[in-house]
Amino acid sequence: MLVYKYRGGNKETFERDLNSIYNNFFWAAGAENLNDPCETLISDKEIMEMLDTLTKFRPKLDINSVKIELQNVIDRKNKVGIYSLSTTFNDELLWAHYGNSHQGFCIEYDFEKLCNIYKNDDTFHFAIKYSEKPPRIDLEDLSSTDNNTLIKKLVGNKSKKWRYEKEVRIIKDNQGKNYYEYDALKAIYFGLRMPKTNRDAIMKSLKGRGVKYYEIIQYENSYKFTAKELIDKYPNSLTYLFVISVQNRKLVNYTIQKKDYDRISGKGTLDIIIEEKIGYKELLKLSKDLNNKLFPIAKRTFITFYIKDDKSVKLWGNAHFEETFEKVQILDFPSN
Repeated sequence: MLVYKYRGGNKETFERDLNSIYNNFFWAAGAENLNDPCETLISDKEIMEMLDTLTKFRPKLDINSVKIELQNVIDRKNKVGIYSLSTTFNDELLWAHYGNSHQGFCIEYDFEKLCNIYKNDDTFHFAIKYSEKPPRIDLEDLSSTDNNTLIKKLVGNKSKKWRYEKEVRIIKDNQGKNYYEYDALKAIYFGLRMPKTNRDAIMKSLKGRGVKYYEIIQYENSYKFTAKELIDKYPNSLTYLFVISVQNRKLVNYTIQKKDYDRISGKGTLDIIIEEKIGYKELLKLSKDLNNKLFPIAKRTFITFYIKDDKSVKLWGNAHFEETFEKVQILDFPSN
Protein backbone atom coordinates (compact mmCIF):
# COMPACT_ATOMS: atom_id res chain seq x y z
CA MET A 1 0.00 0.00 0.00
CA LEU A 2 1.16 3.53 -0.79
CA VAL A 3 0.70 6.31 1.77
CA TYR A 4 1.37 10.03 1.68
CA LYS A 5 2.71 12.80 3.90
CA TYR A 6 1.99 16.43 3.00
CA ARG A 7 4.67 19.03 3.76
CA GLY A 8 4.28 22.81 3.87
CA GLY A 9 7.41 23.87 2.00
CA ASN A 10 7.67 27.31 3.65
CA LYS A 11 10.91 29.03 4.67
CA GLU A 12 10.67 27.83 8.26
CA THR A 13 10.11 24.13 7.51
CA PHE A 14 11.49 23.31 4.05
CA GLU A 15 15.10 22.67 5.12
CA ARG A 16 13.88 20.62 8.08
CA ASP A 17 11.67 18.42 5.88
CA LEU A 18 14.34 18.09 3.19
CA ASN A 19 16.82 16.94 5.84
CA SER A 20 14.40 14.28 7.09
CA ILE A 21 13.84 12.65 3.70
CA TYR A 22 17.54 12.87 2.84
CA ASN A 23 18.48 11.13 6.10
CA ASN A 24 15.58 8.63 6.04
CA PHE A 25 13.66 9.48 9.18
CA PHE A 26 10.23 10.70 10.19
CA TRP A 27 9.22 12.62 13.30
CA ALA A 28 6.74 10.86 15.56
CA ALA A 29 4.87 13.55 17.45
CA GLY A 30 3.24 13.44 20.86
CA ALA A 31 -0.57 13.57 20.93
CA GLU A 32 -0.47 17.05 22.50
CA ASN A 33 1.35 18.39 19.44
CA LEU A 34 -1.23 17.24 16.87
CA ASN A 35 -3.53 19.79 15.29
CA ASP A 36 -6.78 18.29 16.60
CA PRO A 37 -7.36 19.35 20.25
CA CYS A 38 -9.75 16.39 20.61
CA GLU A 39 -6.97 13.84 20.08
CA THR A 40 -7.05 10.94 22.59
CA LEU A 41 -10.52 11.96 23.81
CA ILE A 42 -12.13 8.92 25.42
CA SER A 43 -15.02 8.17 27.75
CA ASP A 44 -14.03 6.28 30.90
CA LYS A 45 -16.96 7.36 33.09
CA GLU A 46 -19.00 4.18 32.61
CA ILE A 47 -16.15 1.78 33.31
CA MET A 48 -15.20 3.70 36.46
CA GLU A 49 -18.80 3.54 37.67
CA MET A 50 -18.89 -0.19 36.92
CA LEU A 51 -15.76 -0.76 38.98
CA ASP A 52 -17.23 1.21 41.87
CA THR A 53 -20.37 -0.94 41.69
CA LEU A 54 -18.27 -4.13 41.87
CA THR A 55 -16.77 -3.03 45.18
CA LYS A 56 -20.24 -2.99 46.74
CA PHE A 57 -20.81 -6.66 45.92
CA ARG A 58 -17.23 -7.85 46.35
CA PRO A 59 -15.61 -5.51 48.90
CA LYS A 60 -12.44 -7.60 49.09
CA LEU A 61 -11.61 -6.92 45.44
CA ASP A 62 -8.70 -4.53 45.04
CA ILE A 63 -10.50 -2.26 42.59
CA ASN A 64 -8.16 0.65 43.30
CA SER A 65 -5.25 -1.31 41.81
CA VAL A 66 -7.32 -1.88 38.66
CA LYS A 67 -8.13 1.82 38.46
CA ILE A 68 -4.47 2.74 38.88
CA GLU A 69 -3.40 0.31 36.17
CA LEU A 70 -6.13 1.62 33.85
CA GLN A 71 -4.95 5.18 34.43
CA ASN A 72 -1.36 4.14 33.73
CA VAL A 73 -2.43 2.76 30.38
CA ILE A 74 -4.41 5.90 29.59
CA ASP A 75 -1.42 8.05 30.56
CA ARG A 76 0.72 6.09 28.08
CA LYS A 77 -1.01 8.07 25.33
CA ASN A 78 1.24 11.00 26.27
CA LYS A 79 4.39 8.94 25.76
CA VAL A 80 3.87 7.24 22.38
CA GLY A 81 4.97 8.83 19.12
CA ILE A 82 2.42 9.27 16.32
CA TYR A 83 3.15 9.58 12.61
CA SER A 84 0.05 10.49 10.61
CA LEU A 85 -0.30 9.78 6.89
CA SER A 86 -3.01 9.71 4.25
CA THR A 87 -3.94 7.20 1.58
CA THR A 88 -4.48 9.93 -1.04
CA PHE A 89 -2.13 12.42 -2.72
CA ASN A 90 -4.67 14.57 -4.58
CA ASP A 91 -7.16 15.82 -2.02
CA GLU A 92 -7.77 19.56 -2.37
CA LEU A 93 -8.29 20.10 1.37
CA LEU A 94 -5.13 18.23 2.33
CA TRP A 95 -3.11 20.31 -0.11
CA ALA A 96 -4.66 23.48 1.29
CA HIS A 97 -4.26 22.57 4.97
CA TYR A 98 -0.97 20.64 5.05
CA GLY A 99 0.65 21.49 1.71
CA ASN A 100 0.69 25.25 2.36
CA SER A 101 -1.92 25.94 -0.33
CA HIS A 102 0.09 23.94 -2.91
CA GLN A 103 3.39 25.69 -2.18
CA GLY A 104 4.64 22.54 -0.50
CA PHE A 105 5.07 18.92 -1.54
CA CYS A 106 3.81 15.45 -0.75
CA ILE A 107 5.94 12.38 0.03
CA GLU A 108 4.91 8.92 -1.20
CA TYR A 109 5.95 5.95 0.94
CA ASP A 110 5.65 2.22 0.67
CA PHE A 111 3.65 1.67 3.86
CA GLU A 112 4.87 -1.87 4.54
CA LYS A 113 8.52 -0.83 4.23
CA LEU A 114 7.95 2.27 6.31
CA CYS A 115 6.54 0.07 9.08
CA ASN A 116 9.24 -2.56 8.71
CA ILE A 117 11.25 -1.17 11.60
CA TYR A 118 14.15 -3.13 13.04
CA LYS A 119 13.51 -5.98 15.48
CA ASN A 120 12.72 -5.22 19.14
CA ASP A 121 10.95 -2.05 18.03
CA ASP A 122 7.51 -1.52 19.59
CA THR A 123 5.68 -0.39 16.47
CA PHE A 124 2.14 -0.91 15.23
CA HIS A 125 -0.16 0.79 12.75
CA PHE A 126 -3.84 1.11 11.83
CA ALA A 127 -6.38 3.16 9.93
CA ILE A 128 -8.23 5.88 11.82
CA LYS A 129 -11.88 5.25 12.70
CA TYR A 130 -14.26 8.19 12.32
CA SER A 131 -17.38 8.49 14.48
CA GLU A 132 -19.86 10.93 15.96
CA LYS A 133 -18.83 10.33 19.59
CA PRO A 134 -15.57 9.56 21.40
CA PRO A 135 -14.93 5.85 22.05
CA ARG A 136 -15.71 4.26 25.41
CA ILE A 137 -13.54 2.01 27.54
CA ASP A 138 -15.23 -1.30 28.33
CA LEU A 139 -14.37 -4.54 30.10
CA GLU A 140 -13.02 -6.09 26.89
CA ASP A 141 -10.34 -3.40 26.79
CA LEU A 142 -9.26 -4.26 30.33
CA SER A 143 -9.22 -8.01 29.70
CA SER A 144 -7.44 -7.89 26.34
CA THR A 145 -4.06 -9.64 26.18
CA ASP A 146 -2.94 -7.12 23.56
CA ASN A 147 -1.27 -4.23 25.39
CA ASN A 148 -1.91 -1.94 22.41
CA THR A 149 -5.70 -2.42 22.34
CA LEU A 150 -6.44 0.55 24.57
CA ILE A 151 -3.75 2.73 22.99
CA LYS A 152 -5.32 2.05 19.59
CA LYS A 153 -8.67 3.17 20.93
CA LEU A 154 -7.09 6.28 22.46
CA VAL A 155 -5.20 7.49 19.38
CA GLY A 156 -7.13 5.70 16.63
CA ASN A 157 -10.46 7.53 16.71
CA LYS A 158 -11.45 10.96 15.45
CA SER A 159 -14.57 12.94 14.66
CA LYS A 160 -16.31 12.28 11.33
CA LYS A 161 -15.37 15.84 10.36
CA TRP A 162 -11.84 14.53 9.72
CA ARG A 163 -12.67 11.56 7.51
CA TYR A 164 -11.69 13.36 4.30
CA GLU A 165 -8.07 12.87 5.44
CA LYS A 166 -8.30 9.07 4.99
CA GLU A 167 -5.70 8.80 7.71
CA VAL A 168 -3.49 5.91 8.74
CA ARG A 169 -1.09 6.08 11.67
CA ILE A 170 2.17 4.54 12.75
CA ILE A 171 2.53 4.34 16.52
CA LYS A 172 6.01 4.20 18.03
CA ASP A 173 7.11 3.66 21.60
CA ASN A 174 9.24 6.80 21.36
CA GLN A 175 8.62 10.34 20.21
CA GLY A 176 10.95 12.22 17.87
CA LYS A 177 13.22 10.83 15.14
CA ASN A 178 12.46 7.36 13.81
CA TYR A 179 14.60 5.99 11.00
CA TYR A 180 13.32 3.80 8.17
CA GLU A 181 14.75 1.84 5.23
CA TYR A 182 15.81 4.27 2.50
CA ASP A 183 13.76 2.55 -0.23
CA ALA A 184 10.50 3.13 1.65
CA LEU A 185 10.48 6.56 -0.03
CA LYS A 186 9.03 6.11 -3.52
CA ALA A 187 8.03 9.48 -4.97
CA ILE A 188 7.65 13.21 -4.41
CA TYR A 189 4.65 15.24 -5.61
CA PHE A 190 5.22 18.96 -6.11
CA GLY A 191 2.35 21.34 -5.34
CA LEU A 192 0.87 23.58 -8.03
CA ARG A 193 2.57 26.63 -6.55
CA MET A 194 5.79 25.09 -5.27
CA PRO A 195 8.80 27.31 -6.16
CA LYS A 196 11.12 25.91 -8.83
CA THR A 197 14.13 26.37 -6.55
CA ASN A 198 12.59 24.04 -3.97
CA ARG A 199 11.78 21.44 -6.61
CA ASP A 200 15.38 21.50 -7.80
CA ALA A 201 16.69 21.27 -4.23
CA ILE A 202 14.69 18.09 -3.59
CA MET A 203 15.81 16.45 -6.85
CA LYS A 204 19.43 17.31 -6.14
CA SER A 205 19.23 16.03 -2.56
CA LEU A 206 17.67 12.71 -3.58
CA LYS A 207 19.70 12.10 -6.73
CA GLY A 208 20.71 8.54 -7.45
CA ARG A 209 17.94 7.01 -5.32
CA GLY A 210 15.49 6.15 -8.07
CA VAL A 211 12.79 8.39 -6.62
CA LYS A 212 10.02 9.39 -9.02
CA TYR A 213 8.77 12.97 -9.29
CA TYR A 214 5.35 14.33 -10.14
CA GLU A 215 3.70 17.72 -10.32
CA ILE A 216 0.11 18.26 -9.31
CA ILE A 217 -2.06 19.64 -12.10
CA GLN A 218 -5.69 20.68 -12.10
CA TYR A 219 -8.24 19.24 -14.49
CA GLU A 220 -9.65 21.93 -16.77
CA ASN A 221 -12.89 23.42 -15.43
CA SER A 222 -12.81 21.09 -12.44
CA TYR A 223 -12.05 21.07 -8.72
CA LYS A 224 -10.16 17.80 -9.12
CA PHE A 225 -6.40 17.27 -9.28
CA THR A 226 -4.16 14.69 -10.86
CA ALA A 227 -0.40 14.19 -11.16
CA LYS A 228 1.95 14.38 -14.13
CA GLU A 229 5.31 12.60 -13.98
CA LEU A 230 8.40 14.78 -14.35
CA ILE A 231 11.83 13.99 -15.74
CA ASP A 232 14.51 13.59 -13.07
CA LYS A 233 17.10 16.35 -13.51
CA TYR A 234 19.86 14.07 -12.22
CA PRO A 235 19.26 10.71 -13.98
CA ASN A 236 22.95 9.84 -14.34
CA SER A 237 23.94 10.38 -10.72
CA LEU A 238 25.94 7.78 -8.82
CA THR A 239 23.57 5.23 -7.31
CA TYR A 240 22.72 5.92 -3.66
CA LEU A 241 23.83 2.41 -2.65
CA PHE A 242 25.27 -0.73 -4.28
CA VAL A 243 28.04 0.97 -6.24
CA ILE A 244 31.28 2.74 -5.33
CA SER A 245 33.51 4.91 -7.47
CA VAL A 246 37.21 3.97 -7.40
CA GLN A 247 40.30 5.26 -9.19
CA ASN A 248 39.89 6.35 -12.80
CA ARG A 249 36.17 6.79 -12.04
CA LYS A 250 35.61 3.09 -12.37
CA LEU A 251 32.42 1.80 -10.74
CA VAL A 252 32.47 -1.36 -8.64
CA ASN A 253 29.18 -2.98 -7.64
CA TYR A 254 28.39 -4.65 -4.33
CA THR A 255 25.40 -6.36 -2.75
CA ILE A 256 24.07 -6.58 0.80
CA GLN A 257 24.03 -10.26 1.68
CA LYS A 258 22.80 -9.84 5.26
CA LYS A 259 21.60 -6.88 7.32
CA ASP A 260 20.47 -6.82 10.92
CA TYR A 261 19.92 -4.25 13.65
CA ASP A 262 18.89 -4.79 17.24
CA ARG A 263 17.41 -1.64 18.78
CA ILE A 264 17.82 -2.80 22.38
CA SER A 265 21.56 -3.49 22.12
CA GLY A 266 22.10 -0.85 19.43
CA LYS A 267 24.14 -3.33 17.37
CA GLY A 268 24.11 -3.33 13.58
CA THR A 269 25.67 -6.03 11.39
CA LEU A 270 26.24 -6.19 7.64
CA ASP A 271 27.63 -8.78 5.24
CA ILE A 272 28.72 -7.18 1.95
CA ILE A 273 29.81 -8.97 -1.22
CA ILE A 274 31.99 -6.84 -3.55
CA GLU A 275 32.56 -7.72 -7.20
CA GLU A 276 36.30 -7.05 -7.00
CA LYS A 277 38.96 -5.74 -4.64
CA ILE A 278 39.15 -2.00 -4.00
CA GLY A 279 41.76 0.17 -2.28
CA TYR A 280 41.86 0.90 1.44
CA LYS A 281 40.66 4.51 0.99
CA GLU A 282 37.67 3.32 -1.04
CA LEU A 283 36.91 0.62 1.53
CA LEU A 284 37.06 3.18 4.34
CA LYS A 285 34.72 5.51 2.45
CA LEU A 286 32.32 2.67 1.64
CA SER A 287 32.30 1.48 5.27
CA LYS A 288 31.51 4.94 6.61
CA ASP A 289 28.84 5.45 3.97
CA LEU A 290 27.12 2.17 4.83
CA ASN A 291 27.29 2.88 8.54
CA ASN A 292 25.84 6.39 8.16
CA LYS A 293 23.07 5.45 5.74
CA LEU A 294 21.96 2.09 7.13
CA PHE A 295 22.69 2.42 10.87
CA PRO A 296 22.45 6.13 11.76
CA ILE A 297 21.59 5.46 15.42
CA ALA A 298 23.60 2.29 16.04
CA LYS A 299 25.92 2.23 19.03
CA ARG A 300 28.05 -0.42 17.37
CA THR A 301 28.34 -1.52 13.75
CA PHE A 302 30.16 -4.56 12.39
CA ILE A 303 30.61 -4.94 8.62
CA THR A 304 32.14 -7.99 6.95
CA PHE A 305 33.30 -7.79 3.34
CA TYR A 306 33.57 -10.68 0.93
CA ILE A 307 35.06 -10.85 -2.56
CA LYS A 308 33.22 -12.88 -5.16
CA ASP A 309 35.11 -14.51 -8.00
CA ASP A 310 34.14 -17.16 -10.55
CA LYS A 311 34.61 -20.01 -8.08
CA SER A 312 33.67 -18.84 -4.59
CA VAL A 313 33.00 -16.07 -2.10
CA LYS A 314 35.97 -15.30 0.14
CA LEU A 315 36.33 -13.27 3.34
CA TRP A 316 38.30 -10.13 2.46
CA GLY A 317 37.86 -7.32 5.00
CA ASN A 318 35.89 -5.90 7.91
CA ALA A 319 34.94 -2.67 9.63
CA HIS A 320 33.98 -1.82 13.20
CA PHE A 321 32.39 1.46 14.34
CA GLU A 322 31.63 2.33 17.94
CA GLU A 323 30.98 5.95 18.96
CA THR A 324 34.43 7.60 18.63
CA PHE A 325 36.14 4.36 17.61
CA GLU A 326 36.54 3.14 14.03
CA LYS A 327 38.59 0.36 12.51
CA VAL A 328 38.65 -0.74 8.89
CA GLN A 329 41.00 -3.40 7.62
CA ILE A 330 41.74 -5.55 4.58
CA LEU A 331 42.43 -9.18 5.45
CA ASP A 332 45.21 -10.24 3.09
CA PHE A 333 45.07 -14.01 3.36
CA PRO A 334 47.66 -16.02 1.42
CA SER A 335 46.45 -17.84 -1.67
CA ASN A 336 46.01 -21.61 -1.47
